[in-house]
Amino acid sequence: MTNQKLEGRVALITGAGSGTGAATARLMATEGASVVITGIPDDRVAVAAKITASGGSAIAIPTDVSDPAQVEGGAVIIIASVTALTGTMANVTYSTGKAGLINLNLARDTAVHYGDQGIRANSICPDARFSRFTLCCM
Repeated sequence: MTNQKLEGRVALITGAGSGTGAATARLMATEGASVVITGIPDDRVAVAAKITASGGSAIAIPTDVSDPAQVEGGAVIIIASVTALTGTMANVTYSTGKAGLINLNLARDTAVHYGDQGIRANSICPDARFSRFTLCCM
């Protein structure tokens, strides 16, 4: 691990068993964060093991984010998609769902609702990345 911009910080990432979530977990570990990979699929365990084998700090914890008792605050970063802004012929359902994260103001509403509890919320719109999902839809 070379950079340490996030040393002393903990990054809790849901959906990090594959794709963008896994890449985010690896990057945050490279930057020095202790990574907690949460979610239901078992892929999260393999990602945590790879991070640890590379010299990073990571654990995998089974978590159902739809259960409020299993979720705590901090900074919420909602991963939308550039397709939410541009549209796509390949998978209209996907881009429509991601647009809902932006156009229905999920990040803003979350920030307003939970801001007094010290929870920040933002959304980002990364470009397409090759993954099992994108390859099946091309």
